[in-house]
Amino acid sequence: MQIIQFIRKTAFALVAIPAVVFMTGCDEIDKMNENAGKRPVSNPAQVVDMPGNAPSTPAPAAPNTGTQTVEIVASPPGAQPTPSEPAPPPQPAPVSPNLEKAAAGQGVQGQGYGGGIITEPIHQYFMARDQIKILQLQHQLDIWKAMHNNKPPKNKDEYMKEIVEPCGVDLPELPIGRRYVYDAKKGELMVESGGPAQ
Repeated sequence: MQIIQFIRKTAFALVAIPAVVFMTGCDEIDKMNENAGKRPVSNPAQVVDMPGNAPSTPAPAAPNTGTQTVEIVASPPGAQPTPSEPAPPPQPAPVSPNLEKAAAGQGVQGQGYGGGIITEPIHQYFMARDQIKILQLQHQLDIWKAMHNNKPPKNKDEYMKEIVEPCGVDLPELPIGRRYVYDAKKGELMVESGGPAQ
């Protein structure tokens, strides 16, 4: 009789202790979603334009007033006057040919996990989260194309304003040396590898 009571108590302890440990962590997981808006964004992903996209901000045209403006600059005697020319607009960093379509699993989170009984679900969680974000963006882009005669946004600024912001999606943070590139010809968000760090 004592052996049976000992086995029952041991079995109860083996079931109860892991259940209590598991349940103490559940409350924190439930609160993660509620506190998501309160957490600061560490490094928001930046998207750059592909060469050949429409300019993000068109250069303002100078009004033709029929008069000519001359700038007079005082210089020390004997110094040669230098013509003042406007600074050229900053050129975006060149885009390398190492482009691939943005997809799940390219973000920093979830990298290095997988293969084990504990780590594979963690890897799959981050993959699924990234895939949901990519699908949300694709759906918003499909809606945009339907409303604009099957034409994608002209440049990255329009893409960010009309596609990314309405979705409320933060693009997954990419590893160092990779960046997002918007290709207006294809109407796709691409990931460039080997480019400057974002």
